[in-house]
Amino acid sequence: RLWDPQAAQHMAILEGHQNGVLGVCFSPDGKTLASASQDRTVRLWDPQAAQYQAILEGHQGVVESVCFSPDGKTLASASADKTVRLWDPQSAQQQAILEGHQNGVLGVCFSPDGKILASASADKTVRLWDPQSAQHMAILEGHQGGVQSVCFSPDGKTLASASRDKTVRLWDPQGAQHMATLEGHQHWVQSVCFSPDGKTLASASHDNTVRLWDPQAAQPQAILQGHQLGVQSVSFSPDGKTLASASLDNTVRLWDVKTQRCLAVLVHLPDGWVAYTPEGRYKTGGDVTGSFWHRIGLCRYEVGELDPYWRFEDGSSLRVAEGEPLFS
Repeated sequence: RLWDPQAAQHMAILEGHQNGVLGVCFSPDGKTLASASQDRTVRLWDPQAAQYQAILEGHQGVVESVCFSPDGKTLASASADKTVRLWDPQSAQQQAILEGHQNGVLGVCFSPDGKILASASADKTVRLWDPQSAQHMAILEGHQGGVQSVCFSPDGKTLASASRDKTVRLWDPQGAQHMATLEGHQHWVQSVCFSPDGKTLASASHDNTVRLWDPQAAQPQAILQGHQLGVQSVSFSPDGKTLASASLDNTVRLWDVKTQRCLAVLVHLPDGWVAYTPEGRYKTGGDVTGSFWHRIGLCRYEVGELDPYWRFEDGSSLRVAEGEPLFS
C-alpha cells in the first residue's frame, strides 16, 4: 500500500504477489519500489503509476528483505534459501549470488558509500560483503539468537544489528569489531533504523514496544508504547522528525521523535475506513476498504454515523462507547 504521510491519506494498492509481502524499499530517486515476498520473487514497481515493472525470479525460498544501493544501480535481496542475490534493477537481471550463511538470510543493508553490504541471518551472524566483487569480507559473531535486521549509520562508521536474543549490537564495520550491546527489550528485536543525523537509533521488538537509543553513548532514550502486538519494522522520515512503526496488530503508528507522542495510526478494519481530521470530524468511503486513519485523542462518534464495534479476525468484537477513542 502507498500512503501520503503528510495528509495521512491512502493512495494506492499494489497487487500481484501470490503470497505475503515481507519487505519494501524505494530506490534513492523514488522512481522505483522493490518488494520482497513469500512467493519467492522480488517485484519492481512504478509507484507513480502504481504498476509493476518487472519480476525478479531465482530465489529458492521466501524473500525476506530488499535494499537498493545508494546509487540505485544495484538491488540486494535476502532469502530463506540462505543466499543474498544482487540484481540490476534497470535490466531486471541477476548480477551475483552471495553464499556463505548457514541459515536463512533475513535482512540486508548497504553502507552509505555503497562499498559494503551487510546481511543478517538466522545463523546468528552478520556477514559483510564487497558488492562490487561479490566477495565475502568478514563475519560478525556474538549474538545468541538469529539476527533479524541490520542498518548502517549515516556516516557509515557504525552498523546496528537486531537479534532474537533480545539485544541490539553496535559494530565497527571497518574493523569488524563489536562496539556495544544495547539491552532492555523483553522479547526478540525485529528491526533497527538510524535517524538521518545518526544521533538516534530506533529498535522494534516483539515485546510490543519501540525503543530509542543514543548510539554514541549506547544508552536508552525512550520507550514508545501503544502497539498491542509485536512491532515488525521501524523507519525514520527523511527530516528525522517522525518515526513510523509497523506492527502485527495490523497498524502503522507515526511518532513525534522529539516528544515521543503518537501522532497517528494507520489501522486495518474489515468493514471500511474512517479518516479523522485534526478538528475531530470524520469522513468515510468505500474505495479503500480495509484501512482508516485515526489521529490519537481526536476521535469522536456520533449516533448512527459509525459502527461502534471493533471486529477482530477471530470473529470476536469489542464495544466502543460513543465519544470514546479506539486507542488511549
